[in-house]
Order: sequence, then structure tokens, then C-alpha cells
Amino acid sequence: MMDPEHKVYYNDGDYIAINSHKGYYRNEFNKIYESKGQYKGKWNWASFLFGSFWAMTKGLWPQAILSLFLTMITGGLAGPIFWFVFGFRGNHMFYNKAIKGKTKFL
Repeated sequence: MMDPEHKVYYNDGDYIAINSHKGYYRNEFNKIYESKGQYKGKWNWASFLFGSFWAMTKGLWPQAILSLFLTMITGGLAGPIFWFVFGFRGNHMFYNKAIKGKTKFL
């Protein structure tokens, strides 16, 4: 097995180096990649605590806008739901965006 620091992924004819994603995310991305998507990522405290703002920093704009919009129109009731969604699925959503170039809501 290759050292995670030098791992390169192959996706739809393009090689994508993971070197721009350091430490925590590189390890999570390697686990997701090696499991062929079966591993959905572990709990992410940063995405849970900062929710939509975390999503914005990772380029997950559709998820961030949707969560903010639904939280506003429900008077804040949807907020905790999205905190848990980001906490449980944040790493996998970020993997799909950063490595596969796709935006998936869950």
C-alpha cells in the first residue's frame, strides 16, 4: 500500500493528487477511496459545530445554502438536523466534492 502522503487517485481519466488535503482529510479520503465508497467517513466535529459555515469553507455551497434557507424558513428547527447531517456525512460530502468533483447532498 502506498504512503497516504503520495497517493494519487484515478477518476474518469484524470489523475488527482491528494497532497493539497493535509492530515485529517487525507486520511479520511484514503479510507473512503480504498473502501470503494463503502466507508462513509467518521464523525466530524468541525462540520457538526460549524455546520453551514464549515460547508462554505469546503466549497459545498449547495448544501450550505439549502441548510441556511431551510433553517431560516423553519424558524431554526431544521438547524439541529443539518448539524447532525454535516457531522455524520460531512467527510463524505467533502470527498465527493474535492476528489470526484461531484456535489451530493447525502
